[in-house]
Amino acid sequence: MNKFIIFILAFFAINGFFSLISFLFPTMPIDKILPIQLWINALLLFMLILPGTVATFLYSMVDE
Repeated sequence: MNKFIIFILAFFAINGFFSLISFLFPTMPIDKILPIQLWINALLLFMLILPGTVATFLYSMVDE
C-alpha cells in the first residue's frame, strides 16, 4: 500500500511541476518539456509494476 501512496504523490508532484513550468516559461516549446515528463511518468509506472526485489536466490548462493 505504501508503494501506491508514493506513486500517487510523486505523480501529482512531478506533473504539477511540469505544468507549472508552462506558466513560468510560456515561450519554451513543448517538445523540450514533454519527453522528459513522459520518461519520468514511465519510470513511475515501472516503479509501480515491477517487483522491488529480484534474484533473491543469489543471496543463498553467496552464503554457501
